Amino acid sequence: MSQEPKGWQSYHTVWAVLIFAWITNYLVRMGLSPVLVPIMREFQLTYAQAGLLATAFFYAYTFMQLPAGVLGDWIGKKTILVLAPLWWGLMSLGTGLAPTFSLLFLARFLTGVGQGTYFGNDRPVIAAYTPADKMGFGQGVSFTGLGMGMAIGISLAGVIADWWGWRMVFVIFAIPSLVAGAVVWRLIQEPPRTRGVRLPGWMWLLLVPFPLALLGGLATDRPLLLWSSLLFPAAFVLCLVRQQPGVRKADLWFTYLAGIAPIYCLWVVGIWAPAMFLEIGVRELSRSSLLASLLGVSAIPGLLLMGSASDRLARRGKGRKGLAALILLGMAGAMLLMGTAVSLRASPILLACLVFAAGFCIWGVWAPIYALLAEITPARIQGTSFGMNNTINFIGSLVAPIATGWIKDASGSFAGACYLAAAVGLAGAILVFLVHPAFRWGREVAAPAAT
Repeated sequence: MSQEPKGWQSYHTVWAVLIFAWITNYLVRMGLSPVLVPIMREFQLTYAQAGLLATAFFYAYTFMQLPAGVLGDWIGKKTILVLAPLWWGLMSLGTGLAPTFSLLFLARFLTGVGQGTYFGNDRPVIAAYTPADKMGFGQGVSFTGLGMGMAIGISLAGVIADWWGWRMVFVIFAIPSLVAGAVVWRLIQEPPRTRGVRLPGWMWLLLVPFPLALLGGLATDRPLLLWSSLLFPAAFVLCLVRQQPGVRKADLWFTYLAGIAPIYCLWVVGIWAPAMFLEIGVRELSRSSLLASLLGVSAIPGLLLMGSASDRLARRGKGRKGLAALILLGMAGAMLLMGTAVSLRASPILLACLVFAAGFCIWGVWAPIYALLAEITPARIQGTSFGMNNTINFIGSLVAPIATGWIKDASGSFAGACYLAAAVGLAGAILVFLVHPAFRWGREVAAPAAT
């Protein structure tokens, strides 16, 4: 039995650098949440319109997942990991300088374009450099940057907005993003290359009408044009599945679809938690943001503990899906209790504890899910598979902000939105437990090599 190397290893450097990059990603992403209320005042928006602004980011983010993963498999992942932080840093500056609501919407949309390229290339890099017996922990610890960035972004944005106004939030948050691009270029090496998926040119042309139809629908206030824009990326996905047999396996799709649930709950809480605290009586924006930032703080224990638990189960010959299903059930319970707390105008401390509990489950489930995906996906299409995963997952982010805002406008409370999130979480638990062998704790079966 070989002795495990001691001290700092090269994969630790990869983890650390990508943690920093994800922190900057979530600073820019979450800077919007605490300042939605002052933005609503400045541009005279309803809650539903504010939810649409938040969703602008996710339209582009979701749209970019799969193309970016395919490109990473083709041209190399490091190139994308370097350019993306530079792009979203510049778009953060554009957000802070936007003089009209239309330009603000466009800036957030373009921010999503840059940030949407990261996941499908970052996760395969982690998988390539992390030892197999540490895969769950490695996927978890490297993902803690999201929680750190969320916690820092939500809490610091409220303070900055109270002192200097909401625009300075995005100007300040742009700086570390630009630094991240340079750090990735200097310290990350391209992982061993395999022949990736190279798609015919006509498939890429399917993506061109999407932003035009989307922005046209928003500019003319035509919902039919807005939602029909999704047909173009949907056609791209269907063509990719036909071109690449490796992503057709049912187990992959059960995992992809189950991931909608934690993403949905993440953006119910991540976008609207500061406003929920205002609803139950917290008056200061800085305090509501600080309490809501517990959603990000919960990522660190959630990812580390669940990642370690996932690896322990794998070493004992057990599968990872059972743990993921239990975590999703816990998330559903926390969202149900959160809705009850909001409806009863419970104390801010109780609601903060429930935000932490929901966040622990929302974040914790990703460690076993991403380790599972890394194990059941052929190496040469890892970028494509992770991109497909996030594309499907972030359907939840397209619906959650708008649905939550609409429920708030219709009912006067966020409680109903929390109850809906609990139901989505229950559905996710059932889906992930369908991975073969279904409803058992046995080890999952690896996907066949693509031909």
